[in-house]
Amino acid sequence: MEKYKDFDFETVFDEFHSPIRQVHEKLASTTSIIPSVELQQQRIAELSKIPCSFGLIVQSDLDKIIPVPGVRFPFESDFINDKQFCKAIHPSYLIPFLIFAKFAYEMATRADVKAEQILKASYKIPIPLKLRGFNQYTWFIQNGFALSINQNNQVLSHLNLYEFDRTCLTIANGEIENRFVEASFLIDNNLHEVFQSYLRERISEYLVSLFKKQYKHWKILELLKTDIKLSNQSLARSLQLTEETIKSYSKDILQKLKSSLGYQFVTLREAVISLSSVGYI
Repeated sequence: MEKYKDFDFETVFDEFHSPIRQVHEKLASTTSIIPSVELQQQRIAELSKIPCSFGLIVQSDLDKIIPVPGVRFPFESDFINDKQFCKAIHPSYLIPFLIFAKFAYEMATRADVKAEQILKASYKIPIPLKLRGFNQYTWFIQNGFALSINQNNQVLSHLNLYEFDRTCLTIANGEIENRFVEASFLIDNNLHEVFQSYLRERISEYLVSLFKKQYKHWKILELLKTDIKLSNQSLARSLQLTEETIKSYSKDILQKLKSSLGYQFVTLREAVISLSSVGYI
């Protein structure tokens, strides 16, 4: 990670983990917890039987990550915190992972769902990790299951199981293969539309706010969404810019999308088609 070009872990973690930290801090208002400790232990015992590469229990209110009894825990110490876990994530995917995690935590309290739905749902997202016992970054599928929530539906703890997916292909300069980061909320292995709609809306809001900071960036996206066949010449004429400026802005937009979603689109038009199809713009 230290060799990754132009990457400052501390800066990225401070900026993109702080929203999650703010969610965690609100857990201090907890007055009641469901389900009971006994039922939580039963749930852990059930989940620990699912085949996986490794697992862990995240205690959000304590910023503590501990082993799942009987399941491999690929860290040297008996427990770690969020920051230590994030250091194992490939730099290209740390920002999108934290963005999606923030919205996942928020979703439990803001989406129109009942407590029992939260406790039945699983949260699935791909994640590239470099762990003890693996010589290079490896793609895993993280499956998260809520263990306990408070009276406000805030998730106090959850259990994550990680399925080996494949070894990451290294491209150059520490970069790995591009992979579009998407998260799924499932109940009984079926996508939950309320959860998915909330996540889709929040990602869309995030991207809109990101690009509206530079008005012309947003206008380029809006124009292409209206007519994907618009040439750079037409965009330049509409926005009273030069074609070179359009190319420069397009490059900036693609870089911001890569930072936010983990994927390097080849062209801006490809990006607009893909993002429109999933409802992100």
